[in-house]
Parts: sequence; structure tokens; C-alpha cells
Amino acid sequence: MGTHLGKLDTNEEQMMEELEGLLKQKSFTRAAEKALHLGDKFEKRGEKEKALKLKKQAVDFLLKAKDQHIKRKSWKLVANTLFHAAKLLRNLDRSGEALPLIKSGTEYLSKAAEEYLVWQDLEKATMCFVTFILLKMASKDFEVKEEVENFRSKIGISELSHPKENSMLEIPIILTESVEKTDLALLEKAKELTYSLIKDLCISEVGVWVFEKTEDTFIVAEKRLRDKIKFPKVKLQVEFPNEIIHAEEFDVTIKILNEGEGNAQNMQLELNTKEPLTVIETNKATIDAFNAEETISKSFKLTTTGPPPSPSGEGDTGTEIPITVTVTWEDILDTKHRIESSPSFITLNTLSETKRLENILEKMKDKITEITAIIEEKTLKELNSLLKNIIKIPGSLVEEAYKSLEKGEQKYANYKINLITKLLNEIENFLENLPTPAPENVENLPAQSPNDD
Repeated sequence: MGTHLGKLDTNEEQMMEELEGLLKQKSFTRAAEKALHLGDKFEKRGEKEKALKLKKQAVDFLLKAKDQHIKRKSWKLVANTLFHAAKLLRNLDRSGEALPLIKSGTEYLSKAAEEYLVWQDLEKATMCFVTFILLKMASKDFEVKEEVENFRSKIGISELSHPKENSMLEIPIILTESVEKTDLALLEKAKELTYSLIKDLCISEVGVWVFEKTEDTFIVAEKRLRDKIKFPKVKLQVEFPNEIIHAEEFDVTIKILNEGEGNAQNMQLELNTKEPLTVIETNKATIDAFNAEETISKSFKLTTTGPPPSPSGEGDTGTEIPITVTVTWEDILDTKHRIESSPSFITLNTLSETKRLENILEKMKDKITEITAIIEEKTLKELNSLLKNIIKIPGSLVEEAYKSLEKGEQKYANYKINLITKLLNEIENFLENLPTPAPENVENLPAQSPNDD
């Protein structure tokens, strides 16, 4: 195989001579290593074409080495060489060529496990078998429990007799269960178990190799697990009075809706206000667990402080004060989320209390006139007379409320307004339930037509 790369410096010429010598000796694994080393030197120097040519040659050398290992039935070396060649092909953006090598290498791992069993080396046999299983899982084949248990029983591995080998066999089992149970903690346990075994297995020079071949498995498992997880979908509704009076207490209620299929946890709710609004006790609330399709309400008591607001001009009856709600929570993966509501505006009445009450009384007078007209229309003579006397009662109370305001007795005026409101509501309800009146006597009947008998 030609390796001519043009003009080289003395050190590079020596390395090329060593590479040619390794090829003549058919030492293809070492030749691949030498080609990669030389390729790195060219890449650092900016000679990318020479570097690329050497990396492609390294892949060819590895495939020749693979054939040598097959003849010798060194199955673990066959697998390792195939994986190394696949990794180089991926780096060269030739993933389509890398996939068949990975698949073939995976099958040779199974043969390597059998080989080590013949030599009664249970540690390496289990390592090869577990790596074979994990690589199957990386190709999205998670039906491996039965295969693992068959291997365990075949060679008589137990926690007591072979704790290290037993722990290795637990990795694919735990990994499978993490996806079945949608349990991220189990996935992390499988990773930790793999890391701890790598540390121990490095002594026998196989640990790092195990990890390099199985990293993709954890990526695939985590993706499958996340695809199965159901997440919460949190929405907010803010409820408050249409209008508030300065210095009076009122409630703001926050409705939190979980319209998703997953649960939320460690939820923190915060009501954000600005002056003159003041939260009387606390503006925060905590919800430990918030289940799917659940609705939870939290109420906050507020008031306004400071001097009463004044109208900005004629016709101004209120000023708008914004409030917002911030909610944070965690999902099943402990990922933190945060949403903030759009501003809601509370109207603070800017009229003086006397003026406000006078406005209410004017509206009540209109209401009494309206009800009187309904009485005239819907009721018979006797009932008509009775109801007209009754409607005089709220009318009299309106006059008394005006007098209370003139004396500055706003408290009494407010009390009378509440009483008037109740009376008018009762009268209206009574009128709504009245049947349509029938004619009282024949005099009320329409006149006969001249042509009637």
C-alpha cells in the first residue's frame, strides 16, 4: 500500500520508514497507530490533506488487523479493532460505513465471552458479555433481561460467589428497569455502577475499554426514558374585585391549573404588587405536590395604604394598579421551571367616599323608578296597590341615606344602602316569579265585533 506523502522533514521521514517496515511485517495494528500519530503531526501543522490520507490508511490497516485476529480466533481483539475502525470512520464523517462495523463488533463480543469462559476467566467473560448486551441496547434493543439471567445461571454467578461479575450483570438489568419504570434515579445508579467498575477494572486493563464502548447506551436509555416522562403544564388565573375602595380589605385569588399529564413539586407562588397596594400577611405560598389535572386556589388579603387617591381630572373615577404572579416548580426530573402572569389591573376608586355613596344612591333611585313601572304593568289592582306601598320603603331609605351623608355620617349611609339593596333584590325576585295577570271581569274583555251574534 502506497504511503507517499511528498516532502517530509527528517523526523517524519524516519516515522514513514517505520510505518513501511510495520506494513512489511504485516503488523497492521501498530501500523494504524503509527499512521494516526503521523496524521496528527500533519494536522497540527495545517497540512489537512496529508492528515486525512493517513487517517484513511489507518482505517484500512485496522481492517487488515481484524482479519488477522479472526484467523487467530482472538474474538475480543476482533471486536476492539472493529470498534476502533468505526470510531475513525465517524470522525471522517463516514458514519454509514461505521454502523456495520459496530454491529459486527458487537457480535464478536458475544464470541469473546464464550472464549474467556473456556479459559475460565469469569471477569473478562462477564465484561465482554455485558458490553455485548449494552451495545445491543444502544441499538434500541432493550429486551435483554432473559439473556442476562441465562448467562448468570449458565456460569453460576451470584452476589456472594462473584460480587464483581454479579455487579457487572446488574448494569443492563438496572438500565432496563429505569426505562420501564421511567425512573431517572435508576439510570443514574446504572451509570454510577459502571463508573465504579471501571475504576476496579482498570487494574486488569479492560475498564476504560468497557466504558468507551457503552457510552452510547446511556444516551439512548436516557432519551427513551425522557420520551416516556409525562410533564406538568401549569396555567394561572387571577381573580379580584372589579373595583376596590381605599383602605378597605379585599381578596386576590390565584387559581393554578395543571393541564399536563405529569405532576409538579416544590411549587412556590409569589404575588407581586406595587404601592399603594399592600399584602396584609404574606405574598407567598408553597404547594409541595401538584398532581396532573388538578386545580389549586390560593387567596391573599390586600388593602391600600397611604393618603387616599385624588381624581386626576373631571370624569376620572378610578386608577389602575398592576399585579403579577410568579410561580416556580420542579418536574419529575428535578428540572426547575418558572412562569409569570401578564399584569392584571385592579381599579382603585378615586372618588371621595361621600361622592361614591351619592352615586350609588342615584342609581338606586333609577332602580326604584324602574321597578315601579314593572309593578304597574304586571300586577292586578289589589296587588298593585300593595306593592306600590312596599316600594315606598326603599324610597324613604334613600332619602334618609342622603340626610346621613349631609351630616357626615357615612357609616350610617352605607348601612342604609346595604338595606336598600336587599329590599330591591327581594322585590325584583318576587316580580320575576309572578304569573301573567288574567282579565279581572267581563268589562276588561275586548268589545264584540258588529258582525258577531
